[in-house]
Amino acid sequence: MKYLLVLMFLVSCAQRPGIVRPDWVNAIRTGEETLKVTNGSKIYYRRIAGHPQLPREVSCDWATLRAEEDLRREHSEEIPATVEVLFFDPEHGDCAVTLSVDLRASRSAASLSEPNEATLLLRNRTERATKYALTGLRREEFEKFAGDKVVLSDGAGPCLHGFGTMSASIHGGTQVCWRNDILVGYCFLKDGQCWTNNAD
Repeated sequence: MKYLLVLMFLVSCAQRPGIVRPDWVNAIRTGEETLKVTNGSKIYYRRIAGHPQLPREVSCDWATLRAEEDLRREHSEEIPATVEVLFFDPEHGDCAVTLSVDLRASRSAASLSEPNEATLLLRNRTERATKYALTGLRREEFEKFAGDKVVLSDGAGPCLHGFGTMSASIHGGTQVCWRNDILVGYCFLKDGQCWTNNAD
C-alpha cells in the first residue's frame, strides 16, 4: 500500500503542467549556447537577469539593459535593436530576453521605425523616474508621484560610484539612489552618469 501511494504521488507530479521555456533559455543556463548568435544579417543578443526578490518588470528591465550593454560594447554607432523575446521564468524568478539587430538597416530607416511595446514601457518608466527623482524626496512620495513601486536592492552600481550609497531601485533605465529611504539622486544605467534634481 505504501508503494502504491508513492507511485500515485509520482504520477500526479508528472502530470502537472510544467513551465514551457524557450529552448535557448535552458541552453544558456547549462552553458550549451552563447549569449550572442549570428544568423545572416541579424545578430541576436541574449541575457538572463533578475532574482525572485525583484518584481517581474524590474527583472525584465534589468535583462533588457544587460543585453543592450552587450550590443553597445560591440557597435560604436547607434544601431536600433528589437526585443524579439521577453520571457519571465516563475521558477527561477528571473527574466530572459533576446534582442536582435539587423546590420543592413540604415540609421535613417531606424529613426522612422516605431518602437515596440517593451521599448515604450522601458522608456516610459525611465522618463517618470527621472522626472520625479527629486533629491530629498521620501520613498513613499516618490512612489506616489512616479506611479512605480520602489524595490530596494543593495550592490555595486552607479549609485555607489555617484553617491556612495549601495541602496538603489531600478525604474526602466534609471537607477534611483537612496539613503535611509531618502532619495539622494539618480543614475542612468546606460552610461552610468549620475545626477541630482533639486526642486525649485
